[in-house]
Amino acid sequence: MLLLQVGLKRGFVLGMKSGKGKSLRVYLFFSVLSCIVASMIAVGYLALSEGEQFVDSVQNKRAYDYAEISRTSYLNNLNELVSFAQSLARSTQFLSDISQNPSSAEKILNQTMAGSDIDFAMVVNHEGMVLLNPSRRSFGQRLSFDGFVPDALNSRIALASTEIVEPEELIAYSPELLYDTRIRKVPSFNQRQEISEIYSSKGMMQLAAVPIPQGLVIVGTLLNRNTRFVDELKILHSADVSLYQEDIRIATTAMTKRSNRFIGVLMQEPLYQKVVGNSERVLTIEWFIDDIRRVAYVPIKNHRGQTIGALSVALSQESFASLFDKAAVRKLIGITLLMAIALSALAAFYFYQLVNRPIRSIIEHAQELRAGNFEHGLAARSFREMNELMDEFNIMIRYLRKYMVKKEREIISDLKDLHKENIIQNLERVTRLKKLGRLKEMLISDKEENKK
Repeated sequence: MLLLQVGLKRGFVLGMKSGKGKSLRVYLFFSVLSCIVASMIAVGYLALSEGEQFVDSVQNKRAYDYAEISRTSYLNNLNELVSFAQSLARSTQFLSDISQNPSSAEKILNQTMAGSDIDFAMVVNHEGMVLLNPSRRSFGQRLSFDGFVPDALNSRIALASTEIVEPEELIAYSPELLYDTRIRKVPSFNQRQEISEIYSSKGMMQLAAVPIPQGLVIVGTLLNRNTRFVDELKILHSADVSLYQEDIRIATTAMTKRSNRFIGVLMQEPLYQKVVGNSERVLTIEWFIDDIRRVAYVPIKNHRGQTIGALSVALSQESFASLFDKAAVRKLIGITLLMAIALSALAAFYFYQLVNRPIRSIIEHAQELRAGNFEHGLAARSFREMNELMDEFNIMIRYLRKYMVKKEREIISDLKDLHKENIIQNLERVTRLKKLGRLKEMLISDKEENKK
């Protein structure tokens, strides 16, 4: 309603300035044009706003979808670990060699691990003590892996989980694993964070345990500095993937300018509270390495349901260029708006002509009436109101024509009566003149007689 009032007011002002007096046709033309243009501008603005919101919602959904795909792949890795452990548990040769020939069992473990991405495999007894370890370390040491081993022994079913492992348990298997967990902490961008420890020494591992008669077969993969896993995820959706152990980034596909992995960066405290503290999925727009990214975080939980880290997928704005490009959307809406304005001008010109033709015809016929031509009526057809006006005009012409014929006849009749009166008067005058002539002759005759 506001747009209509603005358009009518603007059209009236332009109509007043466009000629002598108030031009109805110009007023209607500019009113229609102003209303349509104002409406198109409003529609274009709303379309641009809604278009950007739509693009944002699509991008947000895509970021969450990529994060969920990555988490699904992460869980599939756990299933692969379980399958690996189950293949060992089903090997009768391996089970018999654990007690009878440990060297042969260790050889089977090494051969099996050689063709896989498993970082370690070992056997523990029912008390959680190490029975078999290919690295031949920590025999008899009781392992916990943050409660994972006792829970697996108590459940007596296959169990897979992600756990944060203490350095002492990592070094019990191999010092190389402990080296991979040592990551220097780096404050996040544009935020000052107090760092109590310069280095992180704990490790985050994917573990699988399968029960056997002797106890458990335990296999695991260290996620710290694990480039294989994140690189595989990047291949899936061409986005940078990162893994967080609590609040520190321990693996990522993001590279520095020197082609080093950008690990060790701490998660911002508010984000950490949401993702790890409250186990929420979070989407943020943040500075990531060298540009602004749309980053989706999903929590990673252990076997007890506690959130111990996160997986993030960082999508650059260019990632959506092939699908939704904001600049392209703006350009498309702008072109659409210009086309709409051009069509509005054509529509306004059409309405102008629709009103102008009958009004022009009425003016021309009025001029002919003024010149005395009552022979032709209006034949053009327009919209209903104009048709009614033209019909009334034609009726007026017919009444004028009848009136003029009637008046003409009356004039002719009056002329005839006047002519008759003139003839009679002339006859009477002639008669009087004739009488006067005879009288004159009589007087002359009498005068001559008197002279005689």
